[in-house]
Amino acid sequence: MPDRQRERRPTRTISVVPRRLHLAVLSLAVTAALFSPTAASAERWVGADGSGDVEGWHFAPEPEPCGAYTDIDATANTNDDLTRLVVRHTRRDVHLTARFRDLDPAREQSVTLHLTSGSSRGWFFAINRYRAPSGKFRFLSILAKEPSYPDPEDIEDECGAFGFFVFGMSCRERFEVDLEANAIRATVPRSCLKNPRWVRVGVTANGHIAPKDPADETSVGFSDEWGSVDEATSPWLPAYGPKVRAPHGARVGSVGPAPAQASPHRRYVVSPRLP
Repeated sequence: MPDRQRERRPTRTISVVPRRLHLAVLSLAVTAALFSPTAASAERWVGADGSGDVEGWHFAPEPEPCGAYTDIDATANTNDDLTRLVVRHTRRDVHLTARFRDLDPAREQSVTLHLTSGSSRGWFFAINRYRAPSGKFRFLSILAKEPSYPDPEDIEDECGAFGFFVFGMSCRERFEVDLEANAIRATVPRSCLKNPRWVRVGVTANGHIAPKDPADETSVGFSDEWGSVDEATSPWLPAYGPKVRAPHGARVGSVGPAPAQASPHRRYVVSPRLP
């Protein structure tokens, strides 16, 4: 696989794992070096995150019906270890960079960038790097509005699972996986976000190792997120960085209808929350 890959494809599925301490998309309380909100400039913000803080677990299907999760040591996992988040807000686009300790070209990964501008619901940009049956690595991505997550107390499934539909937005978002720089870069046009006055961004990273035997239902998962669990305002979303404001002269506010959501809807099943 080349050191640098570019590709945009609508995703059909995103593997999500429960946050062990109340996150559905990504799990882990990190010991992060956070920048205070006053550290953000008008257009650019950089937030560091501690290294060696990836969380890992092993899943076994027994006992039924929910199976069991066992914690494992994941400090050696560099592929999913987030170390920095960068947000640059220009007149036309919002540029995002997630940096990792050491991206592994032989490992699958799912990275989800979450954006909010203070509206009722924000957006997420999910980027999946996976190994196709041919053995080559491929990329899938989707930009969509955040779904309406349920109240944890309202989930009726005995294992804590729930499902939701999302619609991929018809937008000119793009991304780049740069293995040499250990970075994933993404760009979202401001018009797709209704030309916000400011944005706040969070990011999660998930890894997954499946057994080679198709009959083996066990698996190993890894997760990390930028920031601290204590900073999160939702049981289903990661912590967000401070407001990064649009530069002077940038258009603010929706000028017309929101970008059409033309992609077929997709259903996502969230893994059960752990006890």
